[in-house]
This record gives sequence, structure tokens and C-alpha cells, in this order.
Amino acid sequence: MKKNHIILLALILTSAIAVNFYYFFNRTVTLQFYAHPDKLGVMEDVIAVFENENPRIKINYVQLPDDTNDKYAIISSQLSLQNGSIDVLDADVTWPSIFVKSDWVANLDDYFNEDEIGGYLKGSIDSATVGGKLYGIPYRIDSGVLFYRKDLLMKYGYPVPKTYAELIDTASAIKAQAPELNGFSASWKNFEGLTCSFFEMLWSGGYEIDTSETPYRINAAGVAETLDLMQSMISRYKIVPEASLTYSSGDLRAAFIEGNLIFMRDWPTGWRKLSEAPALKDKIAVAPLPSTKPGHASYGALGGWMYMVSKDSKHKKEAVQWIKFLTTYENEKLLNLKYNYIPSRIELYSDEEVLERMPFLETMLDYFNQSRPRPKVANYDELSLLLQNQIHHTLKGEQTPEAAVMMLESLLPRLLY
Repeated sequence: MKKNHIILLALILTSAIAVNFYYFFNRTVTLQFYAHPDKLGVMEDVIAVFENENPRIKINYVQLPDDTNDKYAIISSQLSLQNGSIDVLDADVTWPSIFVKSDWVANLDDYFNEDEIGGYLKGSIDSATVGGKLYGIPYRIDSGVLFYRKDLLMKYGYPVPKTYAELIDTASAIKAQAPELNGFSASWKNFEGLTCSFFEMLWSGGYEIDTSETPYRINAAGVAETLDLMQSMISRYKIVPEASLTYSSGDLRAAFIEGNLIFMRDWPTGWRKLSEAPALKDKIAVAPLPSTKPGHASYGALGGWMYMVSKDSKHKKEAVQWIKFLTTYENEKLLNLKYNYIPSRIELYSDEEVLERMPFLETMLDYFNQSRPRPKVANYDELSLLLQNQIHHTLKGEQTPEAAVMMLESLLPRLLY
């Protein structure tokens, strides 16, 4: 009798274990995926293919608002709960330091090998790396570039400028013959685009803002020189219209489309809209930004987006599996073609279909590969706001570059570190 009880108990335990194993290996995992809105239905198609190939993984796609600040507010509020309510998130290049300091995102070093990482642009991986550890996988980049009217340069006999001094000379000479034209413009309203323009000019002059220690330190001479260059293009050389101080990217592109602008600093994602505008068709091209000093490299401020995994996700393995699928060559190419994204994968810069859509990419790989992330600090928003205010006051003629430097040196120690 006792032996029968033992056999019965063994059978029950075996059955229970078998049932548990069955449910463990056949359970369905639902990933909470917070990302850009899918206005063309492309992401929905990608999700359908993934779920068909991985029937145990379902994707709950939460489409975020268009505005970057609204995206950040939603994602940060969910991550701060630290309850696994997000598994995979779409992140701007300026967010990793914030999320890492808050202990909200997972280190991905154990999931991606050197060969996988080596296929991406250097700057895009750099922006996803904090403290020497990888926290994100890029799927698109952006970088400041120079749009120019190639028809006007050809008409008046000038090459594409390599330095801002050359740009000023060329714009001034063409304006002397065609006064209705404006020489150069950029998004210089008091917002993040202004900070990007400032860093691009600062870096290409060989200067830095040192954020390696607190309080942050500026190169006073370099900052004053950069601000003087920006201000002089408005007030001294008069090649930049004062309206530039109110331009967002949309306003800037509208001004370029009107056909009265020779040079423009913008993001390359605007290419399709600009190149297809009737007033600009077959008349524009893209080049690296000029450098501030001869012999110095020119740098674009790196923009773009990446996928990250929440540190509190209960399904990290599946989350990484989803990211690897999202960021394949084929899927990044698909998003590039549909949404005019600039690739983060190096191979796509020689893809015939991509080049047919964005021919300038063929000559921009080296430039994009050296594009630089903005300072990777957790209080970047506060630093950028401080810079924006002082730069904008200077460009409006409300203070001298030297006065702006004094204000920055006074205010930087007061930032929250």
C-alpha cells in the first residue's frame, strides 16, 4: 500500500513538472514597446512579421506623440515607476545619460558582440554608450549639414565653402550682385537647435566645453570667438536675416523653399521635402558644414534615436530579440526609405535604393561618422537651456560675446549636478 502511494505521488509530481515545463516553454510574452507614431503603417507590418516568426512573443505597440518633450515626459514617468511597465523604448540621443544615472535602463554589453556593434557609425554608438557601457542600439541618426543652392554657386562661379570665412565671402559677393538673396540661415531661435549650431561652430574651431568634472568649464576665448562669429554674420556682414532668431526647423525650411536663401544649416532629414519643392527641384545639394578655422575638421552635432531596454523589464531576453529584429539591415532600410531617416548602419550608405532616394549620402559617410554627440551628462537639459539663453541674448545684440562668457562662468557653477 505504501509503495502504491509513493508511485502515485511520483506520478503526480511528474505530471505537475511536465505541465509546468509545457507552460514555461509555450507561454506567450507580451512586450510593452514605446516608440514613435507609425503614420504610414510601416511598424505595424514589421510587428506582424516578427510575431509570425516568433509566435511566443507579442508586441504591444504604444505610439508616442510627435513632440520629443512629450515623448520624454511619458517614457520617464513610466520608467520612474520601476515596475516593468516598459520593456523596449525609443530614446533620443540626449537621454541615455539621464536614464543611466536614474538606473532605469539595462546594460546591453552581454547581448551584442563587437561585430554587431562595428557595423554602426561611430558617433551613433558613442551616443548610446555611458561610462564605457552600451545601453542602446541606434536605428537612425541626424547631423547638422550645409544645404546650398548649387545653381547659384555655378551661376556666380564659386565653390562650396570649406570654412565660415569662405561662406561669408561667397554669400557677400553673391548678395552684392543679387541683393534680394539672403546669404545664410539656421534655426537660431531660443531652443535646442541653437545649442547644436553653437557646438558645431565651437568644435570646428578646436574648442570644447569641459564636462568631465563639475562644475563644468568653458574655454572663454573659444566661446567668445564662436559667439562673435555668429553675431557678426547677422550684424556686421549682414548675410543672416534677423528672422533666423525666430526660426524653428520648419520655419527655416519654409524660408529656403521660397528660393531666396543661398546657404542653410539644417538636418538632412529635410532633404526629401526640400528637393521636391518646385522652386528648388534640381537646384540644391548637401555638404559638410564649414569649419571655423582652416585646417580644422568640421563636425555636425549628432541627433538621432535608439532602442533601449528597461532595467526593470521582466523579459529582457525577448526585448533584445525584438531590438535585434527591428535593427536588421532590411528593417532599417525599410524605415529609411519610408520615413527618410538617415541610416545608422554603415552598409546602407552604399545601398543603391537608399542612394537613389538620398544621393548626397554617398559622399557624406566620413562626415557623419565623425559627427559628435552633445555633452553626455545627466543635466544636459539644464546646460543646454543656460547656453541657449546666453547665445540668444548675444545674437540679438543685447550683450557682447565677452559679457556672455562672464555670465556663463558665473552661472555654470549654479547648475544642479
